[in-house]
Amino acid sequence: MYINFKKVNPIKSNPFISIILISVVFIIAMCLGQALALLSAAGTLWAAYATWQAAKEAAKSAEIARESMEATQVLGKATLKETQITNQRTAFESRYSMLLAQHDNYHQQLCTYLDSRHPVKKGDEGSYRSEVAKREINAFFDESIYDEKLEGCFSFLTGHQIISRYMRVLYHLLKFVRENGDFNGSDPITFQKNYTSPLRSTIRNDVLLLIAVNALNVRDERARKSSYPYYQKLLHDFGFFEHAIFMFPTDPNKLFQRDDWEDKIHDLVLNTQSKFTMHLNNQTSMRKRTFKVPKVRLISPLIMVITIFDNPMRKAALEAFDSIGKKWTVSGQVLEKIEKVVKSFQHSKSIVDKLASCQYKSPSNSTWRLMTEEIISEMHERKFSEFCIYDDYIFKLPVDGSISEVSGTVIREQLCTLHRTEGIVKEFETYNNAEGYAPYLMQLIKAKIEGDLAEIAAYNVKNSLYADK
Repeated sequence: MYINFKKVNPIKSNPFISIILISVVFIIAMCLGQALALLSAAGTLWAAYATWQAAKEAAKSAEIARESMEATQVLGKATLKETQITNQRTAFESRYSMLLAQHDNYHQQLCTYLDSRHPVKKGDEGSYRSEVAKREINAFFDESIYDEKLEGCFSFLTGHQIISRYMRVLYHLLKFVRENGDFNGSDPITFQKNYTSPLRSTIRNDVLLLIAVNALNVRDERARKSSYPYYQKLLHDFGFFEHAIFMFPTDPNKLFQRDDWEDKIHDLVLNTQSKFTMHLNNQTSMRKRTFKVPKVRLISPLIMVITIFDNPMRKAALEAFDSIGKKWTVSGQVLEKIEKVVKSFQHSKSIVDKLASCQYKSPSNSTWRLMTEEIISEMHERKFSEFCIYDDYIFKLPVDGSISEVSGTVIREQLCTLHRTEGIVKEFETYNNAEGYAPYLMQLIKAKIEGDLAEIAAYNVKNSLYADK
């Protein structure tokens, strides 16, 4: 059997197969093209990512380099600043030490001068100068600090060779610390007190009183231009008197012997300054034309420094001012005296009212005669005179339920008492006697103290009055 092995072309024999093959080939070609495109895009993306990573690492390296440079600069600046602060502090402490030594020298001179108030032996060298100094110093501590005005204190303190020199050095020392002792920039006052507190602790208590009173000189225009307000402000800022016992300048421990600080302030105001009890008792003197309740005077250089500056007695003083009205009246001192005055007024009035019906006789005539208007008028006119022609006359009149014989001098005394006490008796009765008069007096003293405290406040530079000074 013959078999024909002639090649058969399937494509030619079947066109459909040809189409399929061509399509498959086309699809494969397209897939390969897309694959190549995807591969190309992926390569591009990978190149971009690699570039971004490289840029990121480069930026990171640059940032590290920048931070390192900044850290080096900051460290350099800190080191420079620390060196500058160290140099500044060294220069400050060197200047401070010099001023402190100068201060200590002048402080010692001032203390020696103040100690000259103690007795010296006659004939000692310089005894005359010591006596003069003694009078000046005693006048300040025993009189001027209790005066109503500051002139006496300023006269002693201002222009004095020893005192003024010391005050100037202290001012410049405090001013130097305040304006140059700021090295850390935070709370410089607290830091500066590291220098002013040891300074203050070396200053004697009586000298602290001089400093405080001297710093009150802030209202005079010349004093303002001389930096007194700034001087006082420095003393406030540094709490310079937080341990000063102004009331007992030469014996500060005396304050702590008894815990009666308010009573001490009351005694200072009522007796030492106002001499209230003495003046009240003197109101019954025949030389007084009118009985008046003495005034209570709060203002004095001593009270001013106690009130203006922070010191151990300031709180007790302010509390004492609140209670002094009650102390002044309810204690009975004033009311008891006025009640005695009322009784003396009533007694004198009972005698004077009987003058018109009494009898009299002269030293030269023992005959009793009826009182005349002329005699009564003359005795009224000369009731405060040292002498009256009727002083030696004898007058017979009923006194306390019995007939008494009294001299013309006694009659004139009764007339004086009536004239002197009539006003206070009427005032006392107007306020319903003691029951209403006590609150009235307390109101008066309260108003007086408020006025005095307002006056004292005008010398305190912490008030707005001196805000721009």
